[in-house]
Amino acid sequence: MGLYDVFDGPEKRNLTIYIVGIMCYKFALETMTGCMSNIVLTRYKYNPADAWGIIVSVNYACQSIGSLLVAPLIKRWSTPRVLSISILLFGLLVLIVPILEGVTGGGSTGLGDEKNYREGSWPPMIIAFLFPAVGIFHGIVELIRRVIPRDIVGGDPVKLKKMDSTVHICYEVAGTSGALLSRYWIAYFNYGYSLALIPIFFTGASLIWSQIKLASEQADAEAGRPKLRRHSGSVFGEMAAIFKAFFWSVWVGLKLVCFNRSLAWLIPAYTLPLVLHRYLENVLFAHYANFALSKGSYQQLLVSGSNFGELCGAFFVLMFSNAVPTPIPWLRLDAITLMIVWIFPFATPFANIEGWVWVPRRDHGLHLVRLGVW
Repeated sequence: MGLYDVFDGPEKRNLTIYIVGIMCYKFALETMTGCMSNIVLTRYKYNPADAWGIIVSVNYACQSIGSLLVAPLIKRWSTPRVLSISILLFGLLVLIVPILEGVTGGGSTGLGDEKNYREGSWPPMIIAFLFPAVGIFHGIVELIRRVIPRDIVGGDPVKLKKMDSTVHICYEVAGTSGALLSRYWIAYFNYGYSLALIPIFFTGASLIWSQIKLASEQADAEAGRPKLRRHSGSVFGEMAAIFKAFFWSVWVGLKLVCFNRSLAWLIPAYTLPLVLHRYLENVLFAHYANFALSKGSYQQLLVSGSNFGELCGAFFVLMFSNAVPTPIPWLRLDAITLMIVWIFPFATPFANIEGWVWVPRRDHGLHLVRLGVW
């Protein structure tokens, strides 16, 4: 049976549109953190490492805020519209950096030479405000892309599993290629101008996603029924209720996990690896590329290796998830193989940098995908 055979005509159309859009999104997204981190680490004069760690932490907090905004937004507008507008605004915010780089003389000399590139004279402290603001829209997009599959294919578990595996594989293909190629345009255009790629691809993704037509809305249009009246209450009142419910659910979940022996393993085996994955990619490997490998663009090679590992893991899970119904054997195996990451602080890089950075990151990516499926 073909991969698309379980879907009907409108579902195939929407799924194809969604996959093309999400590949545009992921392909460009891999450039953002590498550029932002290197701008801070190379242009801040005082404690750049500490500054970047704080900026990333605030960005993550803003992503949480963005995810909380999704509920009131999709009550007022359709999910595809919220998704397409959010990613468009996301890209426009990032566009501020290449504009500033251009108007302040960035790249007037040294374009194509990462070491001798002339930086723009704009204050890099702007990143401390821009990156968290971007995080709000990032959080909206990330949450919607996790809930929109049900809107596209309904609640059928077979369709959802097929869609999830297909989307994830395409997502990681785009992420691996985007991170790998971004190393080369960062090396030529440097960090400021390389961010211009993001609004281009995000605008494309916005236009593509705006073409998604949900089955429920199409049925209403064909039957001549009036559109469902969207909620129009107070946004601020609803946000206050959402924040209250969020913290209450965190408290209830904390009690369940910490005081239930059968669930206590979730924090060290699931939550911490996912958090540390973000920390490794966005903080530690930015430092490693700049201060150990002496070339910031090598961070993208590290990220591409991680994405390639997740891609391999997605294929692996697709083939063997039914054969091994429990995650415990994979958790034990991954706990052992992840120790390969320790070669970074203790070993001397060999001449082939591409091979050096890919091996440990690939194993880490395999761990994350296997972990996330169960």
